[in-house]
Amino acid sequence: MDDSVWNRLGLICSLAEKCKGKAGRTALMKFAYFLKELKGVPLAYRFTLHTYGPFDSQVLDDLSYAEALEGVEGILVPFPGGYGYEYTIGPKGEELKQHAQNFLGAYDEAISLVVGEFGSKTAGELEMISTIIFVDRSAKERESSNSIDELSNKVVGVKPHLELDVVRNEVESLHEREYLLAVDAQ
Repeated sequence: MDDSVWNRLGLICSLAEKCKGKAGRTALMKFAYFLKELKGVPLAYRFTLHTYGPFDSQVLDDLSYAEALEGVEGILVPFPGGYGYEYTIGPKGEELKQHAQNFLGAYDEAISLVVGEFGSKTAGELEMISTIIFVDRSAKERESSNSIDELSNKVVGVKPHLELDVVRNEVESLHEREYLLAVDAQ
């Protein structure tokens, strides 16, 4: 197995450990996205916009692989809308992390910051935040920019179930934290 696979498996184990069993599939997906986009962690994921925000099936493949290797354990838990999984580090998680020790050592601060900043968010909040960042990055790639209101309206256009005021507040918060790259100063 090449280093990039070990690094991704080690990352999943590290995220599950740092989240203390409170990270489901959506959270792990969004944390990988935030690490790549907000913290510059070199992950080979190619995120596209999906129903629940930025998505790459490779993240779920890596999660399944980490689970098969006993690096993480998924526990089925009830949620208001059905069931989902929460992941904890598994009996071989430390072993998988050892294979990625250089990578994890280099990016431990970024991993801790992402978990600390976004670890208490709900799946719905993570969907909204990651979609805002995705739409912002798409504008940056096209070398265009948006005002806070324009970005907020575009996000609601993509995710009409989101409330404009809530999105706008989050856009302002992300802008203040300098996470947005294509927002005009107002």
